Order: sequence, then structure tokens, then C-alpha cells
Amino acid sequence: MKKIIIKHKNYKYIRSKILQSRENQYKKILKYLKGEKENTEFIIISISLNIKGFPKYHFSFLESLKYIINFFESYFGHNNIISYKTITGISGEFLLIKIKAEPMVTKYITYNLEKKFRFLDIDIYTKNSMISSSLICLKKKRCIICNDEYDICQYKKRHTVRQLRKKVNQSIKDFLLNFNKKFS
Repeated sequence: MKKIIIKHKNYKYIRSKILQSRENQYKKILKYLKGEKENTEFIIISISLNIKGFPKYHFSFLESLKYIINFFESYFGHNNIISYKTITGISGEFLLIKIKAEPMVTKYITYNLEKKFRFLDIDIYTKNSMISSSLICLKKKRCIICNDEYDICQYKKRHTVRQLRKKVNQSIKDFLLNFNKKFS
């Protein structure tokens, strides 16, 4: 893998573009939320790659999303999934799933998915708000490398971007290998 060196001036520019892209993604989620009739109860599940550094994508991530869609269809039932939408930008790829489901139960299920597959970042949105893990008293995210609290490792910069990306790459490979065995 070729090492990407970003000069300080470019770093600020790229960071601002990523933040702008995330804001645009959030606006698209809000627009996607408003797309149904008022009496329809549904939520949006946003799934993205939890990867540090730049670029914010991985060549196998879209492939892994196929298996995640299969999981949600089998768990919630194909009839309860209203639609899918992907968003791609400088901040990465996002899969949006519009689904008829209870928000708190769905957050608990997706929290367990995030815990098992730490390369995933899954958020739940309702028409009124985003459902936070702390809202239903779930434990904080753990570091993918050392299993300490994610926020502490990030604040103390315990791991390099290269170490984190290497671990995410390995996690995605393991994920795909396990699902390929299961569905072959």
C-alpha cells in the first residue's frame, strides 16, 4: 500500500471537505426520512465504515454490505424493509436502510453488530432524533486494537492511523471469509 503524505495545508482542506460531506450526508438522511406518508412509522439505519484516516473507503466494504442487507432482511423480514439507498462522498460510503421497526430494539441489535464487527459504524434515526447508545444505557464503544474505551484511545492517540487501518482491513477480510463460508 502506497503511503499517502498530506501536507499541513492540504490536511485542513481535506478535513473541511470531509466535514462538509458528513453534513451533506446528514441532510440526505433527513430528506430520506421525510419521504414517506405521515402515518407510516419507520426508522433509518445508517451503516458506514468506521475507518480512521483518508481515504474513507475500503474496496471490500461494499461487498460486506450485501451480507449486512441479508442479515437485516432475515432478521426483520423482507416486508418490513421499505427501501435501501447508498450515499458516496469524500466522507465514505453509507448504506441507508428505511425499515419498519421499533427504534430502541433496533438500536440494541445494531449495537451488538457494531460490537462484533467493529469496522461498522451504525446509527439509528427516527423522524424526531438520532438514537444514541447512551440513551438506552449501552456500554461505550471499544477500541478495535486494544479493547479499551474507544474515546480514551482516540484522545490519547495510542494507535497510529496505519495500525488502525490494518486492523480494519483484517476485520473486513475475516468478516467476508466467515460469511462466504456460511452462505457457500
